[in-house]
Amino acid sequence: MSIEMTLPLGGATNPGQHRLSRIQIVNWGTFHGLHDLAIDRAGTLVTGHPGVGKSTLFDAMGHVFFATPKLNESANDATARADRRTTFSYMRGRKFKTSSGTVYQRPGATWSAILLGYEDGLGNTVSLGAVFDLPDAGLENQVSKHYLLSESSLDIAQLEHHGPRRFTVSSLSKSLEPTEAFDTHKAFIERVRRRLGVESDKAFALLRTLQNGKGLAKGVNQFFRHEVLEEPTTLKAAAAAVEDFAHLRGIYRQLDTARAQRDVLAQVPAQDKTYRTLAERIGATEQLLHNDIQELETKVRHHLLRNDMSRHQDELSQLKDQ
Repeated sequence: MSIEMTLPLGGATNPGQHRLSRIQIVNWGTFHGLHDLAIDRAGTLVTGHPGVGKSTLFDAMGHVFFATPKLNESANDATARADRRTTFSYMRGRKFKTSSGTVYQRPGATWSAILLGYEDGLGNTVSLGAVFDLPDAGLENQVSKHYLLSESSLDIAQLEHHGPRRFTVSSLSKSLEPTEAFDTHKAFIERVRRRLGVESDKAFALLRTLQNGKGLAKGVNQFFRHEVLEEPTTLKAAAAAVEDFAHLRGIYRQLDTARAQRDVLAQVPAQDKTYRTLAERIGATEQLLHNDIQELETKVRHHLLRNDMSRHQDELSQLKDQ
């Protein structure tokens, strides 16, 4: 957005700049049923004692801008809590202890919604929303998530007439017509970013940091380096160089593997020649064993038989003489 669009024009505050004007919450944490909050264009202060729902409100808004928001970051004891908040716990609501055990405020099939209205001070309104639903006895991994984008002001109360079926892209678009519904957050938030004219993808992360009030905890320099400033071109060049070197290392490993394969295959011709020579010698030995030796054995047996027959004939002749 150009600087000209943020200059005062008449009595409007920053005309042309989209500013939050309305928050609608349904069945979110302790906010049971529908709650409609108007936001002044000049600013609205949200204050109260711990536990009144400030973090619950900001966590609800975080679900619109992030697929997996970090919940309850602004609470001082967030890191020490054993019962960290989740989308599922917000949908189920407050816990009650009864004689039969602990039950949720909304134990059965339920749905939750967060709708944010943005006005640009020139009569144009954009509505962003997140809608969740759970079946009866649904567990944490059964939370269904959908997201809404409309070029007009919406009333989330219209979903009360949706019916018992779980939400779908088509049913949401039909119930809140004209509204564009999404079942993936990535496509939704990219569409929102282009619609609102947000050029940097760091803007929503910066918004979350400012809402949580902990952006300066690690120092101004680190805050600006990670949350505000763009990545220097030198770092991008360094990352590209590292990637190129990684590619070269991959090529070197392939060459090293090919070299090892070449050294191994270079021995194959000599080994094949040795194998063939040994195979011939084995064949000759088997020929000698199975043919020549048998023939020699037959000749020796014939020679011995002839000698025996000659000796017996001599003995027979002597016996005849006697």
